[in-house]
Amino acid sequence: MFAALLLSLLPPSLADDPSADPVLDALGAEVERAMAALGERDVPPYFLAAELTEARGVQMSAEEGALQGYSPAHHRGIDVDLRIGGPDLDSSHATRTGQGGRGGTHGRPVPLGQDAALVQRALWGEIEARYADAQQRWAKVESDRQVLVAESPAPDLAPVAPVQAVLPELPFELDYPAWEQRLREASAVLARSDVVHDGSVGLRAQAATRWLATSEGTRLRDAERRYTVAVQVDTVADDGAALALGRTWNARDPAGLPDTAALIAATGELEALLAALRAAPEQEPYTGPALLSDQAAGVFFHEILGHRLEGHRLKQVDDAQTLAGMVGQPILPRFLSLVDDPTLPRLADTDLNGFYTWDAQGVPARRTVLVDHGVLLGFLESRSPSRAEVAANGHGRHQPGLDPVARQGNLIVEAEGTVTDAALRAELISLAKARGLEYGLRIDQIQGGVTLTGRAQPNAFSVDVLVAWRIFVDGRPDELVRGIDLIGTPLVTLARIVRAGELHQVFNGLCGAESGGVPVSAVSPALLIAEVETQRKTKAQTVPPLLPPPGAAGVRP
Repeated sequence: MFAALLLSLLPPSLADDPSADPVLDALGAEVERAMAALGERDVPPYFLAAELTEARGVQMSAEEGALQGYSPAHHRGIDVDLRIGGPDLDSSHATRTGQGGRGGTHGRPVPLGQDAALVQRALWGEIEARYADAQQRWAKVESDRQVLVAESPAPDLAPVAPVQAVLPELPFELDYPAWEQRLREASAVLARSDVVHDGSVGLRAQAATRWLATSEGTRLRDAERRYTVAVQVDTVADDGAALALGRTWNARDPAGLPDTAALIAATGELEALLAALRAAPEQEPYTGPALLSDQAAGVFFHEILGHRLEGHRLKQVDDAQTLAGMVGQPILPRFLSLVDDPTLPRLADTDLNGFYTWDAQGVPARRTVLVDHGVLLGFLESRSPSRAEVAANGHGRHQPGLDPVARQGNLIVEAEGTVTDAALRAELISLAKARGLEYGLRIDQIQGGVTLTGRAQPNAFSVDVLVAWRIFVDGRPDELVRGIDLIGTPLVTLARIVRAGELHQVFNGLCGAESGGVPVSAVSPALLIAEVETQRKTKAQTVPPLLPPPGAAGVRP
């Protein structure tokens, strides 16, 4: 479906000699020295990886036409993955009486510059700390193995081919005065608003370089650059409901961000939508057909299915493992397929947030078919795969300072037999009529949510709906509504998808999970679902401000 839209990425050029980078050379030398020295201990490590990340960037924000200041940053941090035991079972194994991984955050600051001695000394200190942690964890892992029931076999470190590659570092580029002015002008729209109680227009820009050296021989340097512009507005309705809307733009080059006129226009549109939302009625609990816009459908798939396809969850004994035994079975309608492809840099003219070349463990990013014509084929895998017979597929990801686990990248829903927006709307009305309903729901914007995957609670989801409309079967104008949480259980809801429509937008965001915040994208056509369930959103009881904003007339009665 997307063949005409997706642009392939040619492999980056590599330097002839990975050791030409002094930082990478220092990491490799210290890894080798540590493995030789620790190899003489009674409990030696069998694997060691050192990852150093250097980031420089800035965050700036403007409110009501004035710059709120900004925070430039330039720092380095180092992560060490040291393992005792063997590839089939090691000290990183999730203990069944505590937490998995190395436990909490780790890593330490590293001095800037090319001084190999400073880099090695910082790495030496972190290796010492990680070795002590690994010894303690290995004792717990062995204790679990002796006194608890046997687990399904799956390696803790699957084999991969070592990588030797040095990519060019990416310079941090930003026209500070131009962006300060752009943010001020866009945020000035909100200074005149009697609707927005709090609003801002902000920019986050960062260029990062990563060096990775492992005891297996990997020597890797790669780099990424990301720019994000965000407009956020919020208010309080008369009934106490807190309402918030936002819009973001993501690009890997400043030229891909909106200019001043586009940013001002988007800010004004958000203010108008927020005003309409504040005056809109609260939606009562609803059961019936719903039409999800393409962007809403992307977030929907990311939340309720994507997280359940992250392979590390299948190794957690307290996880419900909803899909563990369903490989080879249908979990979606036959006209839908699902892939995760972090190798795609963009869709048409939109940069994809989930693009990367190698994952956090030095495994090449790989297009992974998860569902083919409705049938589940497999899962997203890190180097700690979900089953013994599967391999890593380049989805081990993390925020620096946390352990990598299997995470989504560019999650893409592919559909056959798609129809126009008008046809989707007509079918929504037809389904609502057949149910004897006054209207069907059209859901335009979703902002994340909660998906429960543990065994100790219902295996369900609750998705935060920001913008939705009642589509009346008698032809009355559409009516904006608010206060909706989309709820349900995944397998039942996914089975009720009956039609797919057109693609207009891509969802780009930052996903937070066990390994921290990682950039992701979700791509889906609009979807018609025969039956969904909604509930009322949690609502505060605080009344709106008694006084209007300065410059606005009137006082609350």
